[in-house]
Amino acid sequence: MSQVQWKKFQFFDVKNLGSESSRSASSARSTSVAAVSEASEPDPESIKNLSEITRMRFLCNILGIFWVGTTSGRIFCCLGDEVKSTFQAHTHNLYCMAKSRRHPLLITVGLDEGDFNRRALIKFWDISDTNSPREIISIPLPDAMANAALCFVITDDLTRMAVGLNTGQIYLVMGDILAGPKGLNKRVLNTSDPKNPITNLFFLNKGGAMFLFYTTMKSVGSFLIKEKNEVHNQLQEGDGCAYMCADVDEKKERLIVGMAGMDVVTIFYPEFRGQTWSFEGEKTTIRCSKNHVVVVSVVKNQHQLTIYDVDNKLIAFLQNYSQIDHVLSEEDGIYIISRNTKKEIVIQQLMEKDTSEKLAILFKKNSYDIAYSMARSEGYEESFIAEISRMQGDHYYNKGDFDNAINYYKQTVGHLEASYVIIKFLDASKINYLTNYLEHLHNKHQANNEHTALLLNCYVHLKATQELAHFLAQSDDDYELFDPKTAIDVCCGAKCYDLALDLAAKHKMHSVYIKILIEEQKNFREALRYMESDMSHSGVAKLFKDYGQVLIKNESTATREMLFRMINNLNLKQNLTNALPETEKDEKQRREAEEPEDYLMEENAKKPVTLTYHQVLEAIMSGLVNDPEVLDELLTAIIKKVPDIDPFVYHKLFELYLQQRKPIQDQEVLKKSRQGSTVELYSNSRKFEASDYARKIKDLLESANNRYDKHYVLMLFKMYDFSEGVVYLSQFMDNQQELMFHYIKTNDVLNIWNTCMKYGKEDNDLWLQALTYFCSKDDPRGVPYIQKILKEIEQKEFLTPLIVLEILCKSKKITFETVKNYLKKQLQRQQKSMESDQVEFERNMVNISQKKKEIYELKTQCRKFQFNKCANCDGKLSLPSVHFMCSHSYHQHCLPDNERECQLCSDMAMRALERKNEFKNQSMNHETFYKELGADRFDAIAKYFGRGLFSGT
Repeated sequence: MSQVQWKKFQFFDVKNLGSESSRSASSARSTSVAAVSEASEPDPESIKNLSEITRMRFLCNILGIFWVGTTSGRIFCCLGDEVKSTFQAHTHNLYCMAKSRRHPLLITVGLDEGDFNRRALIKFWDISDTNSPREIISIPLPDAMANAALCFVITDDLTRMAVGLNTGQIYLVMGDILAGPKGLNKRVLNTSDPKNPITNLFFLNKGGAMFLFYTTMKSVGSFLIKEKNEVHNQLQEGDGCAYMCADVDEKKERLIVGMAGMDVVTIFYPEFRGQTWSFEGEKTTIRCSKNHVVVVSVVKNQHQLTIYDVDNKLIAFLQNYSQIDHVLSEEDGIYIISRNTKKEIVIQQLMEKDTSEKLAILFKKNSYDIAYSMARSEGYEESFIAEISRMQGDHYYNKGDFDNAINYYKQTVGHLEASYVIIKFLDASKINYLTNYLEHLHNKHQANNEHTALLLNCYVHLKATQELAHFLAQSDDDYELFDPKTAIDVCCGAKCYDLALDLAAKHKMHSVYIKILIEEQKNFREALRYMESDMSHSGVAKLFKDYGQVLIKNESTATREMLFRMINNLNLKQNLTNALPETEKDEKQRREAEEPEDYLMEENAKKPVTLTYHQVLEAIMSGLVNDPEVLDELLTAIIKKVPDIDPFVYHKLFELYLQQRKPIQDQEVLKKSRQGSTVELYSNSRKFEASDYARKIKDLLESANNRYDKHYVLMLFKMYDFSEGVVYLSQFMDNQQELMFHYIKTNDVLNIWNTCMKYGKEDNDLWLQALTYFCSKDDPRGVPYIQKILKEIEQKEFLTPLIVLEILCKSKKITFETVKNYLKKQLQRQQKSMESDQVEFERNMVNISQKKKEIYELKTQCRKFQFNKCANCDGKLSLPSVHFMCSHSYHQHCLPDNERECQLCSDMAMRALERKNEFKNQSMNHETFYKELGADRFDAIAKYFGRGLFSGT
């Protein structure tokens, strides 16, 4: 690619180093020095400015300080363009100079005076103290190489170094170099071009392997350096480069070479040649700086410095100079050492702009391709890179270039909201672009249900049936390219039922498959076949609950046969709460929609949907609700197959018979009430009467052998007014109360009396219920029964006369004659009780009077103790003796120690005290008092008064 095609930007800021005053002050001195012959170098100690140094060839920047070497072997330490110190590194010549990037070391290769001849030495200088550099070690070169050294390179870890010779050979040294010349491995590497001197050397560590690049004016090559040998790779023949016209890009592991014979810059890798770019002009210097290549070339008798970003195909900086002496690439920027028209040294630092500033420049100039490449090479987040693609897409969209716009919009998938792009292409004329984008959206697994529906509608609008079929055929186990339910809905909307059925079958969406067959295609027989052959029992049950009535109506025989086969295959001997596994995907999706918070948990989402045997049977019964005959046959077959089936089945069969009997019975009753009017009876495919169902229920009761819940079935009988069943179960359960309640409800007077006679001895409440019933009906036929009941109550005395009178008052037909005998006997009994109570009362009053008199005498009169016998031993009393107020006396030795109570009366006194405390506790127990009030309030209150429980203390 030609340099002309590359876009130019200003991505570097220029900063001048060194003071203008120092350059002005030395201007006159520089002029005088220039007038002197080059053979007569000025006194080094008198040089104060970089511009005064003649024969300057080598330059290094170490920690912000410039070290300048001259061919005479002297090295100057400069801060900016001001010389701070100087020292003589070699006595005769300086061939090469390099620095260590990890240590404050300066390495020089030069010629020194020996004992008998001049020797070439490699010297290592410690420049920690810039005022007095110190030589650490020197390594001699062979005598044959004294005048042959041209270039030098050393590794960062100081374990390998190489010297390029004018003989086309390379002198390689390996080992612990700082330890001294002893123990070093030295050998000469021969290139394939011995006639041309070595112009550049570079080490490159790639994947743990060490390579050595070399260049000559006619070739480029590399050596794979090993411990004992090396492998030579000839990368370029017939053309090479001059000194400083190549540099290694360690970040990208490549060599950048400005070819001498052609106006090109070529990339070389350790094993092969890479890309080439055509750059005009003679190359004098090439340096690699981070992601850029700095090229100095001669154009129209001037030096042109160009900084290329070869990866992004742009020129980041371009400027012309009168003369460029050196270019240094450092971490903090690129240093340019140049001379102006007055031959004064000018030092400039080129500082790269931040990537954000460069991107802003690119955005301003609509160079989105370059911005995209730059952001990716700088490691920006994908979201930011997608935003660049969005901006470029908008740029092309505004220009009307929809092809390029949609391509860049596709690069934003996953980061940019899809609706941003979709809304731009909703116009019918742009539907092809919209389809392209939506397809890419699905391929990247970023589509939702709405996107799928839109894409499918695009296919339908374009009538692209093949593309539609191809798209729907795509999906995998890990991710569904589209939402199957949405796709099926669109296919059904386009009346592509076969395609919709294929999708439903592929994704195991059985309910959707059956829905299409039944509701859209009316293919009921195929629906039955699919349900039986491709679905589990629980899945069939769920669908039969919704479509059972339709299937029975249109395919009665086939549906019935399928149900019986399915029931026969069920293991109904198991507990009906056991689960049947169900793995239909559509059922899972339905549950996700109904229970999004619970079901979408990761553990629950992996569990298959299940139904119990109980739910399966219940679903089938729901589908047969309008076909009782089939349901009757089905349940009967189940019971016949498994007699000890769960009570649930028996309950359903009882309920079925009751449901069918109820309307028939109602119409029979209505017919009798109208006596002759024509009434159409309940009809079905077979003619039944209420008695037929009553017989079925009775047979089932007898054959069920107590495998049903009697209370539940009794509730059903009562709900559907099945008297025979209620009587049967009440008698079977020995539930006299339920039986009496039923007879009372049905006004069965005879059976009410019979129930009382049969069970009244055990349950007195039956008499009470019967009396209440007869009194509430005001029926003269009940009077004899009331008299008999009153006689029974009189004999058992389980009701008080007040309660009986309260019940009798409910009837307006009962005369005094009816209850005269009962009342007379009750009054006589009450009279006798009153007389007995009066006698008891008078006796108690006499006792109370006597006790009060004794208490008074004890309080007001003294008592004489004239007893002469001990109450304990019945012996004659003798002193000391003890007398008690109860008229008992004891010998003192007949009483226990410290005993202060009479031994004969203490027990009775203790019982009286305990009873008093008990009565006191009862007065605090209000709950017990209220309960006793419920039976007979007068007796309860009288009892509490008698015990002194209302005394308030």
